[in-house]
Amino acid sequence: DRQMLTADLQRVEEGAEQARKLREEADALLVAQPQLRVSEEGGASRTALEQARELYDRALVLAANEPSALANRAVCALYLGCARACIDDCAAALKALEVEAKRDNEEELEQGGQFAMPPLPEAEAAAVAARRSGAEGLTFELLRRAAAAHIELAEGGAEHLAHEAGHLPQAARLLKRALALKPAHPAVVATLDDVAR
Repeated sequence: DRQMLTADLQRVEEGAEQARKLREEADALLVAQPQLRVSEEGGASRTALEQARELYDRALVLAANEPSALANRAVCALYLGCARACIDDCAAALKALEVEAKRDNEEELEQGGQFAMPPLPEAEAAAVAARRSGAEGLTFELLRRAAAAHIELAEGGAEHLAHEAGHLPQAARLLKRALALKPAHPAVVATLDDVAR
């Protein structure tokens, strides 16, 4: 039983390491791309974004619901003109962040009280604190990306007209949630003003 558990843990660790390498490779491709929407004609930017998205797909098979991989795959989808895929990935990443926050809060509660668990080792406590601080920034960016995707769908062609009515109000809700995290953020305020018109 112990050998099986050790082997299982080793496989999980190897999968996590492989997923990390795939994410790093995809991140490098994504960072190298201009922050502009890719044209339908294709080109090097489109190919690199498609490669990055494929690497994120593979990483997510190994480490399902990893928020940063989902967030970056959402960026690829948005730049490639796949707004619905962007919205889906943003929603999944936000849900994963909520689950992580809930787990962190439960662990924090276990550290107090009469029957408290022993305190976390310093390195683990620092990792939890870093994850929490990064989660707020990632949540903000996910809300902005999802709003941008809803705006893109609302501004889409005739095939989107049946769904257009719900996209702009949803974009406004997402932008307001983003403003709750970073009040008076100029780009979010400007986009929210545009959506309100």
